[in-house]
Amino acid sequence: MKPINDFLAAIQPLKCNMKAVTLNGMDAIDISEIARNRYRLNVPVMISQTAYQACVLTPSKLHGEDDGKEILWLLKVLAYAKYAVRHAKAKRTKVSFTVSLHDRKTAPAEETLVAQIVPGEKDRIVLLIRKADENMANGLWQLLKDVNSVQVKRLKEAS
Repeated sequence: MKPINDFLAAIQPLKCNMKAVTLNGMDAIDISEIARNRYRLNVPVMISQTAYQACVLTPSKLHGEDDGKEILWLLKVLAYAKYAVRHAKAKRTKVSFTVSLHDRKTAPAEETLVAQIVPGEKDRIVLLIRKADENMANGLWQLLKDVNSVQVKRLKEAS
């Protein structure tokens, strides 16, 4: 096997088409292609914009790395998510995990993320990776909120 001298040339095949999408009212990035190719995840995989900013863009900028190495931070997040999902209890739709955002050059930092199954387009399930403190405004949550507000309104009218 030939030694690889140029690190960026080595990770070039890992580049993937990532596109911005809106998933249940949340801005996200579709990373299904790299999740399928690298980790054999056969469901669509999305990462929220805030999680991507905190765990992929920010660490690469802090370490002074060029844009080519962002993919490595993304692979790290995906590896942690896959491990958390595989080791979660049966029938769970949400599992949290912690990603270390430092290397030996910086002070230790961690971010808690959540891998959650959410409804996607055409009743397909989607694995969404988001920050733990990020609100999930999915359709079911909005429906429950609307039902509660109608019930409260009816109670006020009755009294």
